[in-house]
Amino acid sequence: MLLISEQLSGVISKLEQRFKKVSLFYKIFLGLLLLGLLIIQGILHVIVLFFYSSTTSFQHFYPVKPGQCYTASFIAHSNWLYKVRLASTSALVVVCLTTTVINLFIFSAHPVYAATCSIASGTTLNQAYINAGSCGDINVTGNAVLTFTEPIDLGGAGDFTLTVNEGVTATFSGALTLADAGDALVINGIVTHANAAVAGVTITAGTVTIGSTGKIDVEKKGCQAGGANGYGPNGSNVCTLATAGYGSGANTTNVGGGGGGYGGNGGKGDTYAGGVIYGSVTAPTLLGSSGGSVGAVGGSGGGMVVIDADVMNHNGLIIADGGNGSNDGGANQRAAGGGSGGAIFITADTLNGTTGTFSAKGGTGGDNTKDGGGGSGGRVAVHYTNSSYSFDASDFTMTGGVGPGNAIDG
Repeated sequence: MLLISEQLSGVISKLEQRFKKVSLFYKIFLGLLLLGLLIIQGILHVIVLFFYSSTTSFQHFYPVKPGQCYTASFIAHSNWLYKVRLASTSALVVVCLTTTVINLFIFSAHPVYAATCSIASGTTLNQAYINAGSCGDINVTGNAVLTFTEPIDLGGAGDFTLTVNEGVTATFSGALTLADAGDALVINGIVTHANAAVAGVTITAGTVTIGSTGKIDVEKKGCQAGGANGYGPNGSNVCTLATAGYGSGANTTNVGGGGGGYGGNGGKGDTYAGGVIYGSVTAPTLLGSSGGSVGAVGGSGGGMVVIDADVMNHNGLIIADGGNGSNDGGANQRAAGGGSGGAIFITADTLNGTTGTFSAKGGTGGDNTKDGGGGSGGRVAVHYTNSSYSFDASDFTMTGGVGPGNAIDG
C-alpha cells in the first residue's frame, strides 16, 4: 500500500508539471485525470493513516532527507502524533454522526418488510397499517372496501405487489397512490367504487396489471337518478341536481324522460329533453350523468376510472357504462331516460396487452307508451408512449343507448 501511494504521488507530480505546458484542450483532460488521481490518493492517505503505525505513516509522508538532524525529526514526529490523535478523534466523530444519519433517514424511514398480508374486510390501507403488519405483498382475499388516505409504500424499501384476487370485489375509496415506482397493483378480481364517489377509481403506480379474469367495473356508479330531473357532476365532480349532462324529467303521467349527456347529447324522451355534452375529450375526469325520472327511475351515469402508470398491462375489462332507464309498468304509461356512460382516462409510458377492452356505453331508455331517451356514450382517452398492445376499434365502446319507440337514441 505504501509503495502504491509513493508511485501515485510520483505520477501526480509529473502530471502537474505537464499540466503547465499543454494547450487548453489537453488541460481539461489532464485536469479531470488529476482530479480522479487526487481522490484516489486521498483515500490511500486515509488508509495509511489509520492502518499503519504513527511512525510508519510519519516516515511515509515526511521521509528524512540527507543532512536533516534527528532533533528536527523528533519534534516533527511529536507534532505528527498529535495530528494523528486529533484526526482519529475527528474521524470517529464523523463516522458516528454519519451512521446515525443513515440509520435515522434511510434504514429507519424505509424498513424492509417481508410478510404477506391478507385483507378480507373493510380496511384503511395507509402506511401505519403496512408498518404495523410488516406488510410486503398484500392480497385482497375477500370482498372489502379499501380506504386510501395517503400515498403508500408497500414493504418499505423493497418492491412489492398489491393483488386483488380472482373472485373478490375491492371497492376503492379515495385515490390509490403507490409511492414506490417499483411497487405494483395486480387486478385478478373486480375493482369498483361507491356510487357518485368523487375520486372514482383513481390509481397512480409504477405498474398496473389487469389480468384476464380481472376488471375495473364502475357501471352505473356515476351520478344517481333524482325524483324528476337527473343529476350531473359539477366542476369538483360532485353530483348535484340538474347539473352538467342531466336528463330532464318530471313526476307526472304519460311522459318520457330524457337521457343523460356526456360525450354526446342525451336522447330526447317522448316528452323531455336529453342532457348536453360536457367534460374534456383528452382528459376525462368527470362522472356520468343520470337520466330524467318520471315516476319511473332514470338510469344512473357511469363511474370514473383514472390510471397513471409507468407500465400498464391490460388483458381484462374496464367498464364505465351508464344504467338503463326504467318504466313504471302501470297505467301511467311513462318511462325514464338512460344514464350516460362515464369516464376512462389512461396515461402510461408503456401499454401492453392483447385482450383488454374499454367500455363507456350509454344506458337504454325505458320502454312504455311514452318512452325514455337513450343516454349518451361517455368518454375514453388513452395516452401512451410505447405499446405492444394490439389496438382494434372493437376494443373501445362508447356508443349511446337506444331510445325506444318515439324517443331518441343517445
